[in-house]
Amino acid sequence: MPASLFKRHPVALSATAVLIVARLFPLSPIVDALTGGAPAGLVLEHPSVYLILQPLSALADLATLSGKRQAIALLAWIVAAYWLWRAARRASLLSMLAGFAGYLGAVVAFLAWTIVLPRPAARLVAVDADVLIVDFHSHTSASRDARRGFSHAANRDWHVKMGFDAAFITDHNTTSAAKAAKEESRRAWAARGVEDRPFRALEGEEISLQDAHIVVLGNRAEIDNKPYDGSAEGVTRFLREAPARFGGVSVLSLPEYVKHHPRDRWRDFARAGAAGLELSNASPKSLDVQWDARADALALAGSSGLFVTAVSDSHGWGSAAPAWSVMRLPGHVAMEPDRLEREVLGALKASPSSAVRVIERTVAAPAAGLPIFLDPPARLWRLLRTFNWLQTLSCLAWLWLAALAGRRFSTGT
Repeated sequence: MPASLFKRHPVALSATAVLIVARLFPLSPIVDALTGGAPAGLVLEHPSVYLILQPLSALADLATLSGKRQAIALLAWIVAAYWLWRAARRASLLSMLAGFAGYLGAVVAFLAWTIVLPRPAARLVAVDADVLIVDFHSHTSASRDARRGFSHAANRDWHVKMGFDAAFITDHNTTSAAKAAKEESRRAWAARGVEDRPFRALEGEEISLQDAHIVVLGNRAEIDNKPYDGSAEGVTRFLREAPARFGGVSVLSLPEYVKHHPRDRWRDFARAGAAGLELSNASPKSLDVQWDARADALALAGSSGLFVTAVSDSHGWGSAAPAWSVMRLPGHVAMEPDRLEREVLGALKASPSSAVRVIERTVAAPAAGLPIFLDPPARLWRLLRTFNWLQTLSCLAWLWLAALAGRRFSTGT
C-alpha cells in the first residue's frame, strides 16, 4: 500500500482495516439469553433502507440499545470527536466554537431521528410458523410517561415492524387502550385472508405500587392499585390476592426490584404469588441495572418456578427492539386474540421453566464506575462483529465516498 495513500486517507484506511478484521471474528447478532448461544430457527432481518443507511442505522442502534450511563458516555465521545477532529486540522478556537453549534445541531437531529422519528430497524423472523414472537409488556399514550400520539394502532405498527406476532398492552393502572386494541384485533382477525398472519393485541395492566411495578397479564378488569400502595407488605398482599380477585398472571417488572428491594424480598414476592420475572427489559433505566441482577433473577426463577421474559417496555420512544420473547405454540396463527391470550397464559402456568425463550440483540453489559467512558468503543467493536458482509460493504462505501468527497472539498478540485 503506497505511503501516500495512507497519508491522504489515514482515517478511512484505519476504519477499513477495523471493519475487515471485525468480519474475521464474527458474532451472531442475536443470542439466547439463557444459553448465550445463537438461537436456532430465528433470523434478524434488515430492510433494504436500513442497509443503504447502514452507518447511521448502526449508530442509531448503538444509541437505542444503551442504558442511561452508556448513553451519556456515547454522547461524551460524540462531542469529544468534534474537538479532536478540529484540533487535528489546526482550526482556530473561534472557528471551532462557531462550527460546534452546527455540529451540535446535527447531533440533535440525529437523536431525534433515532428516538422520536420512524426509522428502518431490524426485525426478528421465525423459520417455524408454530413459533410465536410475543411482547409481554408495552404501553400506549394512555400511560402518562409514553410518547404523545403513541396510540394502540401505533403500538401495533411498531410491534409488527419489529417482527412480533402479538403483544400485551400493559398501560399504567388502566386497561382502556388494551381493550380497544384487542377489539380492533378481533375485527382484523375475523377479516383476515387465508395467507394472512395478523398481529394480535392482548390485554394486561402495569400496576404501580410502593417501589414496585407488577405487570398483570390477562386480568379480567381494571385494577384499583390504591388499596395495595404504600408499602412492601401491600405489594405482597396484592400478589397473594391478585390471582383469585383479578385473574391473570403477575410478573415482576424490572428495574424497581433491583433498585429498591433486597434479594430476600424477591423470594417473598415469588412465594406470595408472582408467576414470572422480567429477565430483559429494554427501557434505558433497566438496561443499566438488569445485568447486575441477572444471575440472581435466574436463580430465583429456577428455585421458585417462575418463567422469565424479555419485554420491550415500549413507550413509543426509539425504533429498534433490543429483545423478544419466543414461545413454541403450535397453530397460533389460526388463533383469534382471546384464544391466543388463553393459550399463552396457560403455557406460562403449565411449563414456566421452558415456556419462553429470551432472545436479545448482541450487546455488552454496561461497565461499572469510570470505565463506563471506555464503553462506547468496546460496544461499537462488538456491534461491528455482528455485521454481515452486506452491512460491512455498505459501511465501506459510505466511508470512502466521505473520504474522497472530503479530500476534493479540502483541495478545491
